[in-house]
Amino acid sequence: MIYSPLLKPDLLALFCHPQSHAPLALELGDLVTSNGERFPVEDGIPRLLPPQIPFRHRFWAWVYNQTAFAYDWGVAFAWGLKLGGQPIERRTYLEKIKLKPDALVLETAVGTGLNIQQLPAHARYVGLDISFAMLQRCQKNLAGWGREATLVQGDAQWLPFREGVFDAVYHMGGLQFLAEPQRALAEALRVTKPGGHIWMVDEAYSVPRLVRHARGMIPPRGTAPAQTGVEALSALVPPSADDIHAELISNGELYFLSFRKRF
Repeated sequence: MIYSPLLKPDLLALFCHPQSHAPLALELGDLVTSNGERFPVEDGIPRLLPPQIPFRHRFWAWVYNQTAFAYDWGVAFAWGLKLGGQPIERRTYLEKIKLKPDALVLETAVGTGLNIQQLPAHARYVGLDISFAMLQRCQKNLAGWGREATLVQGDAQWLPFREGVFDAVYHMGGLQFLAEPQRALAEALRVTKPGGHIWMVDEAYSVPRLVRHARGMIPPRGTAPAQTGVEALSALVPPSADDIHAELISNGELYFLSFRKRF
């Protein structure tokens, strides 16, 4: 399949206002609410950021906008270094992502699309990122790989999608940098169909920071990051989730958190 920048009608129907969840219509190249609020579509990418986002999010968007041109090289270099740990390979977490044929999958923090490159081609993908430059790089990558995805600029805490439309939601990296990580988990559940799965992956060293930030739980002084109890992440998952599971993977370099939306 070849990447197309055009908005397909069936995918256009997924979008909504990121905060009010009001429906959107395509008008003169923009996505528009019934009261006239407009969101531009540039290079085939809807820019559906909420009117106000936390400074923390704006800062990281700026960082990734500045570094997008070298991101793929930087990740390959950093993950290949041991530096006391083990090289990280995408297969260690992507092999846990089980997707049914024709499943509609949302990847938040899609970055430059490196996960989509290795995920099954029999699924349909929507990639969301807060950085527009990263999405533009992802667009070029997808075209070069012969892969297809609909790309959207948005914020993981205010997903611009209707409730219960995705078969699965996947997020790799950066959860600890969000102003309200629990809100992002709740949003992932909101846009997932009943019975659908949500998968979260990030570096294990971020677990203490994430848990402390989201729950006010401060790990004991002197405790190693990979030993601060990845199970604590389960407490951050909204109560409407089932089959919650958390573990360390990739020789303890990453954590893997999965849960399912209750029927």
